Amino acid sequence: MDFFRLTSRSLMYTSNLKFTQFVVRHQNSSALKRPSSKEPEIKISRETIGKLERLSLVDFGNEAGIKRLEAAIKFAEQLRSLKIDDSIKPMYCVLENENLRLRHDKVTDGNTFLNLDRGFAFGPQGKLLRRSLEDLWFQSNIIKPFYNVFLTSTDKVSETLENLKTLGIEEKPLGIAIIEESKNSWNTEILNAYPKLNSHRTGKVTIITNANEGKELYHKTQRERKIWWRKLSREPSRFKFTDSKKISKNKNTTEITVNFEFGSIVIETITHQQDIKKLNNQIELNSNVHIIEHKTSLDWGSFALLCDAYDPESPEKPSQLKLNPKLSPYKVGFHLPFTCEESSDMSEKKRRFMLYLNNLLRSKGIETIFTTSLKGIKSFQVPLIITVNDTSLQNGIIQVWNQLTTLAESVHITELPKYILSRCN
Repeated sequence: MDFFRLTSRSLMYTSNLKFTQFVVRHQNSSALKRPSSKEPEIKISRETIGKLERLSLVDFGNEAGIKRLEAAIKFAEQLRSLKIDDSIKPMYCVLENENLRLRHDKVTDGNTFLNLDRGFAFGPQGKLLRRSLEDLWFQSNIIKPFYNVFLTSTDKVSETLENLKTLGIEEKPLGIAIIEESKNSWNTEILNAYPKLNSHRTGKVTIITNANEGKELYHKTQRERKIWWRKLSREPSRFKFTDSKKISKNKNTTEITVNFEFGSIVIETITHQQDIKKLNNQIELNSNVHIIEHKTSLDWGSFALLCDAYDPESPEKPSQLKLNPKLSPYKVGFHLPFTCEESSDMSEKKRRFMLYLNNLLRSKGIETIFTTSLKGIKSFQVPLIITVNDTSLQNGIIQVWNQLTTLAESVHITELPKYILSRCN
């Protein structure tokens, strides 16, 4: 009996020892199973880099950029293979069960450009912007066309044509331009939100041409008008044509729209009318005549260009308004910083020097603003800023800073008007 107990104890001890050794061997082998130190090599082709640059607008085409990209891919691969324990719960906001009231935001800045609540109510800077747009439209559509264009008003069209006929000016194409306030029936979706937008300022050119040139001139006008708008834009791809609509048997029309996240804004209509007998149903025309008419909304156009220029706030930078220099209310800002260390005599010399430059540019028709506040310069969306230093008084060389590129160029005062005009006109 004692022998049996002894034998059974010996067998139990032996089996326990073997089990313990098995566990130890298993644990050691598990600890030794480490992932291979040789990580799979990640290769990125030029085609991949080009595609990423187009999608993200970030430059990867250098050694540092490629290293960042490879590190990001490695990190993403680790996240893909990561197993999350079921015990881990998502984080919740401590205020999720609270009844929170949304605040009523009020606009405290920016109403110097445009306020839609009271119609197209342009502020001080907005009026200058719309005036700049109207001047550019006038130059492009009345001064520069290869055919004659005459400015008149709606009630004087018949009289204008009669006077031109009397003077022997009947060569076609012939343009009649009208700038006026029109009843607003454009962009009805926005009109529903802002009912006081009941009128808008428009510029219209009616071109009378021969029938054999009508269709070609219609398509040419479309291309020219689209290119004109795109040159003023920060993102030209926003400006597009709508599909041509057949209004009647002999009348087609198309629109130029600007596409945003909140919807599209119609800024111009272009119409082609064939075999027309009367202009505005009143004025008799010769047979075999076509009419091409393009009508631009200067108010909707200003609004669209403001939306296009707006660059929203991000963690890296504050919100900005990146207007085309041609549209900026003021083209040049003169910034004279005030420093306590500088002598009053030197400060006065700099001030007089900058006033001289300011008057020089204004005499050339360039809009300028003079201030000692850098905040004022930025709020006026001035594309070019001029600063002077002590040596500027001796050699006449000043610094011209570009707000968009944040780069400065040294310019002699004798070349300053030419330099500014080449960048803002």
